Amino acid sequence: MRAVGTAALLVFLVFFVLFGSPVLLGGTAGADPDLRVRHAPAPKHLVMRRTAAGPSAAPAIAPARAGIPDPARVPVANPHAAEEDSIGGVGGLRDPNQPVTFQLDAGYAIDGTEAASPATNLGGRTVTPDADYARLRAYGFGDAYVGTHGVGYAGLQTFFAARLELTKPFQLQTFTGGPTDAPLAPPIADWFTTSNLMIRSVWGELHGSSERTWLAPLRVRAGEFYVYGPWVAHIRGALAAWEGKIVTLSAYQGVRAPDYASVDALSLEQATVQGASLRVDLRALTALPIAITGQVMTLGAIAGTRETHHTNVDLDWRPRRDIVVRSEARWLDGRLANEHLQLRGRYKQQTNLVFDLQIRSSADWRWDPSLTQQDEVGDARRYLDLGPVVPQVIGSARAGTVLFDNIDILLRGALASEVTTKTDIDTSAYSAPYIEGAAAADVRLRRTITIGASALTRRTTQSDAKLPAPVVDLAGAPQPLADIRHIGQYGFVEGGLSAKMSLGARRFSAAVEVYARRTRYAESYCTASATGDACARPAASSAPFTDDVRGGGRVTVDAWVNRHLRLFAQYDVSSALAMAPEITGYKSLRLVMEGVY
Repeated sequence: MRAVGTAALLVFLVFFVLFGSPVLLGGTAGADPDLRVRHAPAPKHLVMRRTAAGPSAAPAIAPARAGIPDPARVPVANPHAAEEDSIGGVGGLRDPNQPVTFQLDAGYAIDGTEAASPATNLGGRTVTPDADYARLRAYGFGDAYVGTHGVGYAGLQTFFAARLELTKPFQLQTFTGGPTDAPLAPPIADWFTTSNLMIRSVWGELHGSSERTWLAPLRVRAGEFYVYGPWVAHIRGALAAWEGKIVTLSAYQGVRAPDYASVDALSLEQATVQGASLRVDLRALTALPIAITGQVMTLGAIAGTRETHHTNVDLDWRPRRDIVVRSEARWLDGRLANEHLQLRGRYKQQTNLVFDLQIRSSADWRWDPSLTQQDEVGDARRYLDLGPVVPQVIGSARAGTVLFDNIDILLRGALASEVTTKTDIDTSAYSAPYIEGAAAADVRLRRTITIGASALTRRTTQSDAKLPAPVVDLAGAPQPLADIRHIGQYGFVEGGLSAKMSLGARRFSAAVEVYARRTRYAESYCTASATGDACARPAASSAPFTDDVRGGGRVTVDAWVNRHLRLFAQYDVSSALAMAPEITGYKSLRLVMEGVY
């Protein structure tokens, strides 16, 4: 018994020394026991990412020799890597520091429609299915992306992106009709008439491998790539950049690369592109939360165009953590062309507010710098003649918030107004004043089901007194062109409903969407009657408008078989189109398989 008592006493003393003494010593300090919770208890339903051994936790490693990747950047084979590199079962697609990354998208598309009875177009001509238009069109496509990091040399990166399209050519029927017949116009987009291979990007880049020299932030890229300046340009050339903590410099030189496989002016005579940018981040130098960026770009002249010079200045000011103010000004050939001011704010981590104000002058380009001149009458790019650039002020505001943790609400409003003081000859239906409003809401049910609804409407301000009498569309007779001020949209209203089920990010999701839209156009043309002396519209209708009402839907399925394989399917359908009465609707099916390594 004494041996047992002695052993029990020794165990008690050991326990007292290891665990009891700190408690007693804390109590002898004269203070009451502190029972307050110093940290919030961890939720039981969240799975946190395990801490991975990074470069800071590993001993210093000498720089990798040429041709041998840095061991600290090479992922270690681990059968449980998918579990360790995940949050709640969501794992990353790939490590950006892997020596080789690869992605392949292979897909098949089927587009179809049915012929109306009778198949008569807007001009009154009876068309022939499968001759004037294809009722079924199928094509395959594939996108490939390959990147390397440190292969062959520690500071070398390469990237390749291309798209291949395989399609069956379709030829329109040769026109052999009489003088009163009018053939269908050929399609504007002819990418589906032949198989083609399009190279999007192929470049190599060298950057400094040592952080101790002033050349470490320097990188040089050469090949075919995109540059971001006053306008996004696709070029074949070279770029050099020095990216420091305070100052970032870059300069590039090259020629424009064609963005389409079909023959165009760029494939015959390529325009030169050169530019530079400078960014100064004062936040890394002083307490002033401002970053200033200046960019210049020059586009060389090709047939039918002229050389243009573009300058862009951007100011980013963040006075508080939840407030961002950005102002931007762009010049074209020394003339102020566009000004933009944006204010972004956040309230209580759940409400976002964005305000935009844009001022566009008559010196601005029409839709991109490749078309800036106002007198390019014979340019094929004017088939969407947008009219002259009219000085305009556009303001918009949008707000989004979350209610009851499961209802997302978005509101938006916009207002555009002309600021020109000239006569109304400069007015265009494509830059007319308008007022716009929109709203959307999503309701999440049981964390996997989301029900959504949206609505959008716009009213364009036009003077109905300017509208001329509709032009009678007679086959075989010369048709006068309507004034650019009197054509285009006069407003639209649309609404949509959606339902989505999601089992988690990169797992499985399915969605169903339906929509309806009514667009009101100015009635500049009308179809001739059988006698050819009057319009076919009802005599009681005096409003110079025509309505295009259409609806449709979409079904989408997105499934990740595993971390490296994704399957995607999408089916679209629309109702009959008022602007294409020879068909009864449109259907489209897309099947895509994506592999990531």
